[in-house]
Amino acid sequence: MLKKLNGFKIVGINLLAFVIYAIPILIFGRGFDAISSFGFLFFIHFIFCLCVALDTKNWYWVLSGLIILIIGFSVCGNIIIIPSHITPK
Repeated sequence: MLKKLNGFKIVGINLLAFVIYAIPILIFGRGFDAISSFGFLFFIHFIFCLCVALDTKNWYWVLSGLIILIIGFSVCGNIIIIPSHITPK
């Protein structure tokens, strides 16, 4: 199905994809809509990585999915915790 990639290329490509969809949402999105759409996308990305890992039996896909999940959850948590006087109105 997928061509054989080096393990670190798999992680790098997934992180690049994460950044490509995360930055526009976090810059241009406001409020709950941005957080919910970002959370939905990174969770779908995580599920995709797990499905590919099961199909290819490659642990780098699991590692990549876990990194996406951890970074995405941390970003969502920081968006919620940032005080309102720091965020632009």
